[in-house]
Amino acid sequence: ITFGKIMNNTGLKLNELSHGLNYPSLMIHDSDASAMAELWFDHNLKDAVCIYLERRPRGAVIVDGSLYQGPNQCNGSIEHMTLIPGGNTCYCGQQGCMDTYCSPETLMEDGESLPGFFSVLEQGEQEHRERFSQWLDYVALAVTNIRSVLAGDVIISGEAAQYLDDDDMAGLRERVVEHTPFGTTDFTLRKGMALANYAICDRFCAHINRISRIDCITKKKRVPNPYIRFSARFFVCFRLFRLLYLFSTII
Repeated sequence: ITFGKIMNNTGLKLNELSHGLNYPSLMIHDSDASAMAELWFDHNLKDAVCIYLERRPRGAVIVDGSLYQGPNQCNGSIEHMTLIPGGNTCYCGQQGCMDTYCSPETLMEDGESLPGFFSVLEQGEQEHRERFSQWLDYVALAVTNIRSVLAGDVIISGEAAQYLDDDDMAGLRERVVEHTPFGTTDFTLRKGMALANYAICDRFCAHINRISRIDCITKKKRVPNPYIRFSARFFVCFRLFRLLYLFSTII
């Protein structure tokens, strides 16, 4: 791992995680894994950009029906695209990154949860509506910039996407069309098909995080908790994909 500021695991190597597995292993970005799930659910998907509106937004690129990672396996790192030059400071050290404007964290007030925000939004509270509209504008600007280079379909997923209804998605698409200089309307903007299982996966990962908070001794060496959380997720996700693969071969 060459850039692991969020989990403090820069420099972590695959063999440190896979030594206990009896199968070939590889590292893959979680956004790329999510895009592979979209391909699994939609066999007609050809060219698209997947945008995951998580607390730390991210993306993935699908070209000709396959995941396209690029030579450095960093295609789709839209979260560090400069959205507002000289803008908010990002955890990466740069300013104006898409992350600092399109993260659902920007929607919430101090002490407010994301479900709580959307609950108040549904009641029509004016300040929440204005904040949400501004956030949608930033997301639309990011989508427009991305489509200037990769003019395919757009798949919106992630934690915040599960709260977006049909009107929100239609409003987002209208904003994208308004920002597009060529007036292109021949594209699909939809929610991810794998989003229906997001709540299950979210609770599953939360359970893994709770388990992995305990101190762990490996080879008489105390391992930091972030490492254990990453390892636990890696191992359990591996087992989960293995089971899904076996199930798909049966049916």
